[in-house]
Amino acid sequence: RDVNLHPSERIPAGIVPFGDPKIGIFFPWGRGWREVALEYLKLSSKIVKDILKILIGKLGVELDDSKIEGLIGLKMVNMNYYPACPNPDLTVGVGRHSDAGTITVLLQDGIGGLYVKEEKDDGKEEWLEIPPIPGALVINVGDALEVRYLEI
Repeated sequence: RDVNLHPSERIPAGIVPFGDPKIGIFFPWGRGWREVALEYLKLSSKIVKDILKILIGKLGVELDDSKIEGLIGLKMVNMNYYPACPNPDLTVGVGRHSDAGTITVLLQDGIGGLYVKEEKDDGKEEWLEIPPIPGALVINVGDALEVRYLEI
């Protein structure tokens, strides 16, 4: 069953009022997390740019930096944190989805929950669980790149 959080249950990171007890439970790491998230965004953006240059180069296409920036598009950090649940069978996760952007950089923890869809030759699909490697970066090709270059 696919279950996603309703937008009203999400908290935009730019407007978190510290000290609000209703919101504090979602950010147990305290002050300073914004700076860490921005540094992660900066470093992961460089990784994405380098990967795109390699992928585009392997397709025989030359792009200057201004076009790479356009291909990258919107840059953001999305954080999902779920406090421990006494009944894990009833937990709500992000749900099955694809990433709309070009490239997604995921920082893994020890919890897991990453699945990839394998498309079989007979047209059937299977979701495979990817075991986490704590601290590893997982690079996902998003819809924007997959759709554009799927037939090449």
